[in-house]
Amino acid sequence: MKSKINKLFAWLIVFLLVIGLVGFGLQDVISRWGNSKIATIGNKEITSEEFAISFNQEVNYLSRILGQPISITDAKEMGIHLRVLERLINTSLLDQMLKDLQISTGDTFLLKNLQKNQIFKDQAGKFSRENYNLYLDRLNLTEKAFEDILRTDLTRELILNGLATNISVNSNISALITQYSGEERLVSIYKAKENLVQVERTANTSQIEEFFERNKAKYKTNQIKKVSYLMIDPVELADKIEVSDDELLDAFLSKKSDYQKAESRKLNKIVFSKEIEAQLAINEINDQIKTFKRIAEEKNLSDQDLAYGTFEKDQLSAEVAKIVFSDKVKLGSVVGPIIGALGYEIIEINNISPAKTVDFLSAKTTIKKVYSLNKAQELIISMMPELEDMIAAGESLEAISDTMSIGIKSFDWTEGMVPPKPFNLEDFNYIVDLATTEASDIIELESGALITIRLDEEILPKIPELNDVMSIVTGDFLKQAQLSALEKKVSSILSKLENVNLSQVKDVDKLFEEKFTRQTKLGYLQPNTLSEIFQAKKGDMIITPLIEGNTPYVLVIKVDSIIPVSKDEEKYKKIKTAVQNQISQEVNKDIKLSMINGLRGLYKPKINLQMVDQIISNLQ
Repeated sequence: MKSKINKLFAWLIVFLLVIGLVGFGLQDVISRWGNSKIATIGNKEITSEEFAISFNQEVNYLSRILGQPISITDAKEMGIHLRVLERLINTSLLDQMLKDLQISTGDTFLLKNLQKNQIFKDQAGKFSRENYNLYLDRLNLTEKAFEDILRTDLTRELILNGLATNISVNSNISALITQYSGEERLVSIYKAKENLVQVERTANTSQIEEFFERNKAKYKTNQIKKVSYLMIDPVELADKIEVSDDELLDAFLSKKSDYQKAESRKLNKIVFSKEIEAQLAINEINDQIKTFKRIAEEKNLSDQDLAYGTFEKDQLSAEVAKIVFSDKVKLGSVVGPIIGALGYEIIEINNISPAKTVDFLSAKTTIKKVYSLNKAQELIISMMPELEDMIAAGESLEAISDTMSIGIKSFDWTEGMVPPKPFNLEDFNYIVDLATTEASDIIELESGALITIRLDEEILPKIPELNDVMSIVTGDFLKQAQLSALEKKVSSILSKLENVNLSQVKDVDKLFEEKFTRQTKLGYLQPNTLSEIFQAKKGDMIITPLIEGNTPYVLVIKVDSIIPVSKDEEKYKKIKTAVQNQISQEVNKDIKLSMINGLRGLYKPKINLQMVDQIISNLQ
């Protein structure tokens, strides 16, 4: 179960991450040796060792983002190996093109880049030969080998940055998109009461039968799975375990360092694709021309987008920690640029929590909870062999229950029901789908609980006979008749009351006013109602029939005013800038993709996927 849920979150992260070709910094420096190759691009080769290092770097990076390790098996199922391979091929295509064109970075530019890099600076902010040599030692590279790789990376970045020009967007296009997406509608919402019309509360048999035939699917019964299960929950078990104060004190003393909380800093982060943009932002902040928040607003970043996280010093890379936890850096300080995985970062110190030590009495409740839970988990582990043996031998749930003194729980499960504790809906759906007529293998839940489940009976969905649901169908028919008559009555009233205040109409009450955008989520209205509101003119009225519970009623939505986004100059500029940036980014992306595809056709990469699979197998 853990594996299934981990994969779900991992897939979300992989699809959300945007790791482009721009910004290949020192984090992407990789060794370029090895005696076997997995791909050739022109005269360039991608070695097995190069691929293995890049693959491990990507898996480790995504694991840090997730806050939990991704196994090699999961990484392969998610296609990370193909992602890494594609990036290496694209990089090599660019490198081969640069080599053929004899384009390279000069010594002066290379030297300036080394001198500016935060990784190689000392406390005084100057280039440190000692730090530089230590970094090369960690990479196991000679100075020449490293500088050759860096020269290639800088040249590649220079070419890509040259492609990433500010595309001149047709102002009419961006203006139209801005006006469309930013427009608002102020509406008044009225409710027409059911007593506007009187409908006969009877129906003949033929009417009911005809209504039932048209709406049969609505009365289809749900599939029901009757299941029984045994569950060992470490949290429940922990509550029953008695622990003495002496045991708790020993546990505290054995892990006393865990209760000495180090200083932590809450960080916000803005990432730039170009170093010069990041440096400009830092300069504007230092010169008090702009604030960190203002720069974030210009890039259309929300507070959630900015949030990097709260870290202790040892949770950051040595290079970043050295900068962020410097004695000179105070609350509200902004530091950078720092080369990160996605580009050039500037980091704001949003909060500082000082170091503190927790004494035994303060930690006692927490220690007891953790200690009892560990004891419960140890007890469960000791029970596992016998439990697994009984399941493998085909013992019934009843026999297992008697032997291990675990109560059997039963449940009639229908999709959409609230599951019993401690299950969540997704977990229980998954577990019930696994159930067969025999006790299942042990399933571990995300909570740490163990369960074995059996399917006792399955009742398939079916459309009932009319006589079995006659009272329900009759009620629905009468509600529908009432609603149709009410809708017709309201339409008739509106046709005679043009430009008249609806509040003056008896049995039509004004509920409230509301302002809508095209992005508004309307939980209480039909999905197409928002579209109708934005197609309507000022003064138009939209009739929306609704049935809530046993009472049918009609909502009338009057468009009071159409508010163009240009009314709010600041908002208009913000949206238009975002639209122009998005269009420009998409065009730049298309240009790069077109160039890469052209290079693929020119150099025709040859790939040994069998060797890729073999490398991943060896890493497991």
